[in-house]
Amino acid sequence: MKSKVFLLISLFALAGCSLTPEKAPGCSGSLLRSCDPVVYFDRQSVRLTWDSVADLDWAAAKLRRWPSKYIKLVGHTDFGGRPDKNLILSKARALVVKKYLAQAGVNPDHIIVEFKGEMEPVCHKASCQNLNRRVEGK
Repeated sequence: MKSKVFLLISLFALAGCSLTPEKAPGCSGSLLRSCDPVVYFDRQSVRLTWDSVADLDWAAAKLRRWPSKYIKLVGHTDFGGRPDKNLILSKARALVVKKYLAQAGVNPDHIIVEFKGEMEPVCHKASCQNLNRRVEGK
């Protein structure tokens, strides 16, 4: 099943984002056309889909316009698997998004990565665990 993909940081929020990494968590919103600050992943996957690549390219172009801004990527997983493995998977997801943005010209020193594993779900039901497999941009 191909995931629907969205991502990070609002054009409106970028104007108010911090210039320091300590205040980067204050940045919020969506840089994507879909207005949803999330990249979704398939189960046990860190692979970016073609949809996510197109959205990340668009986001990177916008982020390159503000090279002094900081952003934060937060990786998450669903409840499947062991908590320690999920923490590793959530970190890998956030790092994949960071790597892609960096290769697209965004300053990697201005991309902060956090990972939460399964600790901050957006859905607790088994039928919507796909919403928990994500990287959020803040």
